[in-house]
Amino acid sequence: MKLLPNNPRQKSKQRFSRYLSEDSEVCQQKIFSLGVRIAMPCFILFTNVPASAIPKGFLSETTKVIAKAIRKPEAFITVRIHPGQMMTHGGTTDPCASSEMQAIGHISAAENAEMSRQISEFLKSKLQIDNRRNYIKFTDLPPHEVGYQGTTFGELVKDPKWAALM
Repeated sequence: MKLLPNNPRQKSKQRFSRYLSEDSEVCQQKIFSLGVRIAMPCFILFTNVPASAIPKGFLSETTKVIAKAIRKPEAFITVRIHPGQMMTHGGTTDPCASSEMQAIGHISAAENAEMSRQISEFLKSKLQIDNRRNYIKFTDLPPHEVGYQGTTFGELVKDPKWAALM
């Protein structure tokens, strides 16, 4: 495969190919055509907003926002909210947060900027967290570092039958 400079799709193919055997070209093509739809986005939010101020339905609403932002099915999204943290931002205890988006793929400069905008708008509307009071860390995880169904995504995607279900 010839790589063009700064081509994110080809860089993603190169990254995924590290985890597959050389004799699995057909499987690799399925994985690459699936892109990064496979996997497990996990959004983690630490906030000083007390649990009593978290609106009813916030977890399910957050799941929908994250699924839309990262363009992956809700069925694979995990959301963890840690309210009532002892934390400050900029020296004050006004509502603030520290969050992380972990996923296999869909993590790039352009995608991160758009996800940051969507997540920040959501947190502002639901928790009154100003977008200047929340840092979001984006973490692109290699498939072999994510366990699922008693194995890892790095192993699961080697099975064309399993990959075809994604």
